[in-house]
Amino acid sequence: MSLALQFTIVGAIVTIAAMTVLGLWVADNTRNGMLRSSAFASAILMKSVFSPYVSAIAATGTITPEQKDELDQLYAQTLSDAGLWSIKLWNPQGDIVYLSNEVLIPEEVGPGRIARAAAGEIVVNFEEGYNHPDLRTPFIEIYVPLYADGFSSVTAVGEFHQEASILQSAVAESYARSWMEVGIVGLAMIVTLYAVVLRGSRTIVRQQTALQAAARLSADSARQNEQLRIDSDETRLRAAEVNEQLLGRVGADLHDGPIQVLSVLNFKLTHLLSSKSKGQQDAWKDPALIETRLRNSLDGLIGLASQALEELRGISADLVLPELADLTIDGTIALAVSRHEALTGLAVQYWPASVPPHASHLIKTCIYRVVQEALNNSARYAGGRGQKVTAAADGAEIVLEISDSGPGMGQVRVESEDRRGLGLLGMTNRINAVGGALEITAPPGGGTLIRATIPLAGVETPNWP
Repeated sequence: MSLALQFTIVGAIVTIAAMTVLGLWVADNTRNGMLRSSAFASAILMKSVFSPYVSAIAATGTITPEQKDELDQLYAQTLSDAGLWSIKLWNPQGDIVYLSNEVLIPEEVGPGRIARAAAGEIVVNFEEGYNHPDLRTPFIEIYVPLYADGFSSVTAVGEFHQEASILQSAVAESYARSWMEVGIVGLAMIVTLYAVVLRGSRTIVRQQTALQAAARLSADSARQNEQLRIDSDETRLRAAEVNEQLLGRVGADLHDGPIQVLSVLNFKLTHLLSSKSKGQQDAWKDPALIETRLRNSLDGLIGLASQALEELRGISADLVLPELADLTIDGTIALAVSRHEALTGLAVQYWPASVPPHASHLIKTCIYRVVQEALNNSARYAGGRGQKVTAAADGAEIVLEISDSGPGMGQVRVESEDRRGLGLLGMTNRINAVGGALEITAPPGGGTLIRATIPLAGVETPNWP
């Protein structure tokens, strides 16, 4: 059950109850008002009729027989035609002074009302009828306090009964009209209440729906944020691992390359100096021999120094790539290919493609390292056979494909622990850092295909050094 329907049912019950009480109150006040209006009009008539006889009652406590005959004639000729059924005159002590010839109302009906009239109150009572064959129709019973001239207290009480069929019809009509008006007002209130509540209910439902959608969105955002936090932590850990491995590789390259050459250079220098102090003084006395020996030694030392310098430059070139600043994307790929060919002596097929010329230094560095590492892996595991590099623009992304025709790596998952070396892990982290994707597959014809999708508008993240 909707909120609007619940509120409407409760509101309708309360409104009906309130309208019922109001209707009863209005009907009762309408009835009493009509009775009092009729009673006051009749009371004015009775005061004018009984006025000549009230003074006699004030003086003697009763009226003369002649006055009674006058009242009988007045009742028979005039008052009965006006709808009056009976007339009585009472003294304040409750004794009947006069009663008409046709008294149909039992005398025991009115003592309490006489006392109230004797106190100065006009008493009105509506009766549906008495258990009497001539009193089946409704009538009004009226008690009027009568004052003699010069008296401030009630001198007598006039009682008369007036036929009230017409008044009853008027009261019934007034009842019906009052209840109809109350019903219309109540119905209008219920309809208005329902319209207001329905509108509010719909607003509440819309707000609830919006809140539920916002809650779901918030929950989804929270899950996404948590996943991003996990991915960020994993990327940071992988970056730290790559840094450590990179430092280890640089250390190994320095140890196996320049340090070995410098060690040989140091040994030769030491040997050259020690030969003079070990009984070879005679050999050092001949200037021609000394020049020849020094020239031979220096040529070898210069060669070793040049070799060490060349290896240090190679290691430095692997660490930083300042020359990429002025290159296009196509030039960046061509530089990686040419250096690989120069270092390995292996041929690589590369056809320049229609790609955007410019990109940020971060994107060009990522492209260079991906091509470099993919070709190194191909040289290492496939012997460099059938190496190919292609590049194509796909909307706001560039798609690199590096393939070979070697024995193949099988279906590789970059995340798997058994294949995650420095090269693949480094490529993965670099591409993830710019919002790209890396895919490694084994084509049906053999070999390995590395596909890297790199956005041209990549943004550097703090998780990549």
